[in-house]
Amino acid sequence: LYSDAQWRYGQTFSFTHEYEKRFPWGTISIGIISQRNGLIDRCEIYSDSLFVNVINHLKENLTGQIYTGDTIRDVCQRTREQVESEQE
Repeated sequence: LYSDAQWRYGQTFSFTHEYEKRFPWGTISIGIISQRNGLIDRCEIYSDSLFVNVINHLKENLTGQIYTGDTIRDVCQRTREQVESEQE
């Protein structure tokens, strides 16, 4: 029961959150938009990186997920694995 996200978060207000991080391969800015129940309804990602597939996969993988730190980390790891498998 207590591990159920709906029980823990219930109804949440709509919100936006922005991240920006500099990596050796470029800067990435992520804008997250949630309109209901803590789910990521939409995200906008901007980067000066030449790795466009990273940006596309990250956007696809984030949309529809519940907004938690663990989820964000899991999505980033899954995106990394996707991109690495495509390069093999």
